[in-house]
Amino acid sequence: SYDLKGSLEFAIGENPKEIILFDNFAGGLYNFQFYELVVTNPNQIPILAAPAVTPTPGACIIYHRLSGAEEELDKYPLAYTEFRSRTRPSELEKQFGAEPFSGVIKARCYQDTQ
Repeated sequence: SYDLKGSLEFAIGENPKEIILFDNFAGGLYNFQFYELVVTNPNQIPILAAPAVTPTPGACIIYHRLSGAEEELDKYPLAYTEFRSRTRPSELEKQFGAEPFSGVIKARCYQDTQ
C-alpha cells in the first residue's frame, strides 16, 4: 500500500467525477478499502475498483507502477496530472547510492474537457 494514501488524497484534491483503482495487483483492493475509510472525501466523489480501465475525461485512476497499468494508460492521448511519490531515500539508502523513484502507487487525473 506504499503511496496509496497519498495517491488517494491527490485524486480527491483534483475533484474528479470519479476515482478508480486499477485493481490488477495483489492486495490492492483491501488496502484501498482501508484508505477509503481513513482519507476524507468531502465532495463524496464516487470511488470504485475495476480489473481493467479506460481513461475518461474527469476521472482519476490509481494504479501500481509494476502492474503493467502504466503501459496500458499510456496508449490514451488524454491530458492528465499525475501523483508521484514525494518520498526521498533515507540517509542509509543514500550511502548505498539509492536514487529517488517515482513511487509504487501512482494516480493519473485526466482533465475534464467540459
